[in-house]
Amino acid sequence: MILVRKRIKNYLNCLEAVSVVSLIIMVRKKVISALPASDEFFKELFKNSLDAIFIASIDGSIYYANPAACRLLDRTEVEICQIGRNRIVESKWPQLVADSEVNPSNVSGELFLVKKDGTQFPVDISVSFYFDNKGHERLLVEARDITKRKKPRKSCLKAKKDTVIL
Repeated sequence: MILVRKRIKNYLNCLEAVSVVSLIIMVRKKVISALPASDEFFKELFKNSLDAIFIASIDGSIYYANPAACRLLDRTEVEICQIGRNRIVESKWPQLVADSEVNPSNVSGELFLVKKDGTQFPVDISVSFYFDNKGHERLLVEARDITKRKKPRKSCLKAKKDTVIL
């Protein structure tokens, strides 16, 4: 009788273990099947964003630039990746990063980007630091052209300067 109970108990433990393993496999399959859709979703966000988005490294290398970034700089993604940060960002970059001591994982501010023809234009920029799946530190850089927003401000300042107080 004791031998039968042990066999039944072992059998039930095996069934329980098989059930747990089956559940883990089912969950894993669901997660894996969801990944391509998730990956596709983020690719679409990157590709269709109105803001310029760059994936870069701390040393200034640029790995990816979305179509909005290419339009903003009048360059192809290949050109942007080849020339890197130092040829498209004016010299305020180190100061912007240095001023971010409060939260060094996120940086934001205004600086100038440089188009292919050398024209500089103002942008609002935000930078998030993160680690990719291989453990390399990367930067997610978003930039928005603020030239239109800056023009009225310049006009107001010029008008104010031209006004004579009697």
